[in-house]
Amino acid sequence: MARLFISSLFINVCLIGFFALVSQPFGKFPGTVCRWDCGWYSDIVMNGYDHTPPVPVLGMYKNYAFFPFFPLLMHYIRAVIHLSFPTLAIIANATFASVMSTVAVYYMKERYSFQNSNLIIVLFSMFPYSFYFIIPYTEAIYGLALIAFTFLLYRRHWWQAGLAGVVLSATRPTGSLIIATLCILTWLSIWFRKNTMQEKLHQSLPLVGTAVISSAGLLAYMTFLQIRLGDPFAFAHAEIAWGRGLGFTNPLVHVLQGLQTHDLKASLFVTAQARSQTYLAGMALAGLGIALWGAWRGFYTEAALLIVTFCAAVGEGPLESSPRYLFANPAMLCILSSAFGMFPPFIRQVMLLLCAMLQAVFLVLWSSGLSAFLI
Repeated sequence: MARLFISSLFINVCLIGFFALVSQPFGKFPGTVCRWDCGWYSDIVMNGYDHTPPVPVLGMYKNYAFFPFFPLLMHYIRAVIHLSFPTLAIIANATFASVMSTVAVYYMKERYSFQNSNLIIVLFSMFPYSFYFIIPYTEAIYGLALIAFTFLLYRRHWWQAGLAGVVLSATRPTGSLIIATLCILTWLSIWFRKNTMQEKLHQSLPLVGTAVISSAGLLAYMTFLQIRLGDPFAFAHAEIAWGRGLGFTNPLVHVLQGLQTHDLKASLFVTAQARSQTYLAGMALAGLGIALWGAWRGFYTEAALLIVTFCAAVGEGPLESSPRYLFANPAMLCILSSAFGMFPPFIRQVMLLLCAMLQAVFLVLWSSGLSAFLI
């Protein structure tokens, strides 16, 4: 385990070094990394949450939309280690990401007998969208909580899974959907076994306890919002400013609308004023396709998590961020690790090299502050 963790951490440190190098023309590192959502997390770390309730109007932004675990953790670590938020978050996320890929190795070995540990470690760090695990976003801690919750639930370590679930539900709104999905799948696996009714009930009770414990993160945030604003669902109302939370629509309708814009132009990849809806829709559709392929290959749990994520990311609002939610996701990377493992070693190495090259392009675009399609 130590060897795997150190290997992953070494790759992530090299990634940070490359990030620092390519960002030099655009400003001082790590300030160039702290863009878009990072600014919201930084504001929460430094100043806390707003004191006025959200206004459900487009463009009237409030920071309640950002869940508290990550900024709260950074706030308390920063009180001990006096570093700027971007620097501290990059160091912490590199560590979280390394733990995440290490847990993924053991999960894939135990559940799917997948033995290529090095492939998992490299792919988790070098996949194009994996740079989100390094920047001051919630991808690393969310991904770690997700893979830990999935693994612990699979091993029937109920209370430990509940603690991972607390982090999951307190990190993102989709965390509770992931918890519900995994608990339902686990309950079905218990219920359809050839056991007696008494045995099924005996195994189901600790699962209910896990679900209850896991909800504590979300409930704590809702309690805070109720005390401060009198609105426990202020986080959902705040998302309306970003065009989300206006009602669920068939996600395939949003994807089809995006594909029909026909705006896949090179200029849109280097501008902060517009985003290619065709690109975003295509990536969302690709994510859904990989999830369905994973289900066909026997990755039912991972496929279910990705389908739920797809519906939540695409069905409730704009297509923006849907590629990040789908592809900077350990469930996706577990399926892709299996897919890459099917190729001969030389082809696999070429594919990993292409991933690394594309990630390098993403890092340059991110550092420039112009690549709105990456948000």
